[in-house]
Amino acid sequence: WRKYREPSWTSPTATATYNHAQNRVTLNWNSLTDPYPTDQVQGYLVLRNTTNNFSSPFDGRVYTIGDIIGTAKVIASINPSTNNTLFDNLDAAACGQTYYYRIYGYRFNGSFNNHPARGRAYNETNYAETSVFIEPLDVSVSITTPLTSLPAGTQVTITASPVNVGDPSNIQWFKNNAFTGQTGLQYTFTPQDGDQVYAYVDLSPLCATQATSNTIIFEVLGCDAGEIIGPDYLCYNSTPT
Repeated sequence: WRKYREPSWTSPTATATYNHAQNRVTLNWNSLTDPYPTDQVQGYLVLRNTTNNFSSPFDGRVYTIGDIIGTAKVIASINPSTNNTLFDNLDAAACGQTYYYRIYGYRFNGSFNNHPARGRAYNETNYAETSVFIEPLDVSVSITTPLTSLPAGTQVTITASPVNVGDPSNIQWFKNNAFTGQTGLQYTFTPQDGDQVYAYVDLSPLCATQATSNTIIFEVLGCDAGEIIGPDYLCYNSTPT
């Protein structure tokens, strides 16, 4: 009798992918066999665990988000059965952690004190399961500028080329090992002789690596009146022009 009350699920499969920027896992699975999906009688119970250890839900019981079954946590109860995507927003994903998921199909509503033949019925043998490994995202940044040797008072712009940085505001600019207060893809300033500039990114709260760019060192040129500095500058009264 219990077997007839359970929903049918042919070859259940599931996938899980992690998004670093949003700190969430996207779950997808194939649908239950449901001849009448609009009646919302059938659906899914989704469990998450940090070990691949799951206990089956009890027939005759309706679980809610946050309930614990064995050592796994209920993260969703979904219907109708045509809804087969879930976004699992993680509070604090642990780098290097594997998250395991199991998805049980159910039929009917109502809790009857775990009665095996009344209320909600779960398919305890055919279920979908998947896992995702939270791997630190490799982040890098390099910086370039067209001019590193220049006359005093010349303004320069340094441009960053980031990889997996996300929002450009995550790029911080440092001059002489002190944070300039500036963020973004470019940093514009008037250098002094010997100034050293680099960019830094820290995405460790989002399970990503830290990155420090190459360092650019500036040479500010002094000159005598009438002296030519390179192909572009002529000193007049000791001022480059």
